[in-house]
Amino acid sequence: MKKTAILLSGAFLLAAAFPLLAACEGGTSSEFDPDANLDTENVFFDDFTEGVRSEYWNIGNSKWGTDNGGVLPENVKYTEDGILILQCNGDNYVGELRGHGNDHGRRTGAQIISREYFGPGRFEVRMKCLPRFGSTTAFWTYYNNGANNYEIDIELNVEQDFTKVWNTNWLTLEQTDHYVAESPIVNNDGEWHTYKFEWHTNPARIDYYIDDVLTHTSQVFVPDVAMPINIGNWFPSGWAGSPDFETDYTFVDWFRYTPYLNNDYTAMEKDAASPDELYPAEPVELPVANLISNAQMESDLEIPISNSVAGMNAWRQGRAGEVAFVAGGGIDGSSAIEIKDGHSVYQYISGMHESFELTLRGSAKTISGSGRIVIECMPLYTQTLQEYTIEFSDCADFTEKSLTFTLPEGTQRLRISLEADEGSDVMFDNLFCNLTKKMAQSA
Repeated sequence: MKKTAILLSGAFLLAAAFPLLAACEGGTSSEFDPDANLDTENVFFDDFTEGVRSEYWNIGNSKWGTDNGGVLPENVKYTEDGILILQCNGDNYVGELRGHGNDHGRRTGAQIISREYFGPGRFEVRMKCLPRFGSTTAFWTYYNNGANNYEIDIELNVEQDFTKVWNTNWLTLEQTDHYVAESPIVNNDGEWHTYKFEWHTNPARIDYYIDDVLTHTSQVFVPDVAMPINIGNWFPSGWAGSPDFETDYTFVDWFRYTPYLNNDYTAMEKDAASPDELYPAEPVELPVANLISNAQMESDLEIPISNSVAGMNAWRQGRAGEVAFVAGGGIDGSSAIEIKDGHSVYQYISGMHESFELTLRGSAKTISGSGRIVIECMPLYTQTLQEYTIEFSDCADFTEKSLTFTLPEGTQRLRISLEADEGSDVMFDNLFCNLTKKMAQSA
């Protein structure tokens, strides 16, 4: 879809140069009205139809926390019709990127930061969050002057649960109001959702929303200093789960800021722009993530799979056996994986929910005997709830088959296995799996 920028009257000058609005004095009302002080004449709105503009945004190129490779400029992209793409690379990534402090590109995310420091107002973003465990998508303001840590956060995928959201505001690292809210939606359902917080200093309060449903109100530790807005994804240490995926994405449709009048705050100077080479120069096609890692069975050599090198190969086998990548043995001369004589390989797909319907397709050639793709629906750490199979037999050439399936109650991850029966020799190639749609939930 081609998008059209929406700028309310008087907003063009703000969108062009981000001038800060001077704080005005005003009395508090006995009854709180969140719309009373909205300055609709000075709205900033960016829908990324002109890319990631250096007049407006800086590109994240740093690292915080541990056990991750930080955020990389190469992971920030956009489409011609104005979708911001924030790429995220999990433990199964084997591409050319290199993270901060690492010799690989695993656990690297993406971030944009407004050059302007915004004061109290209504902050909104319409986006699709990164749908996998291990990484979190966040929408936050931040300013640290060494003594204070001013921050307002909306964080998604917390506690390995996309039906929860963290709403947090900070004055210092000790003075913080942190609330785990129940989300009105399943945040990784593949649909567009609007995340919003309304930050007031008169009276001091922050209201957090998802799709206009209030999730939390905080009236303590409310910042009063202007801050830039951040949109990004990154890899926390542990509390978001294990990133057992290759590459996936956060998509952003637009961001809007509407300031509040009569709300005092300390203004801050606008940041300088990032170096030109950090900005994406050309649009790209909107990517479609494959929930299967190493789905094309690529390998440099015809070597057995190792299940001992974490993050270097998505496919694992429970015991050593007749399993190998075969260069040139796949479709159109690509690589394939060959499984013999009752052996199998598997991988996990996390971030699942019982409201999801998915489609999995894959190709196999039976050199002899038969084999199958097995889909096991599981909670995080316990038994299989339901199993689906795609059977292959008498396939002299690569044959593609697909299966559309729904997830039973309690499903949080899938185990995908490729199996060959006893005495069989089966080649697998070109797997693909992703969300087909979100099913209606019963009342």
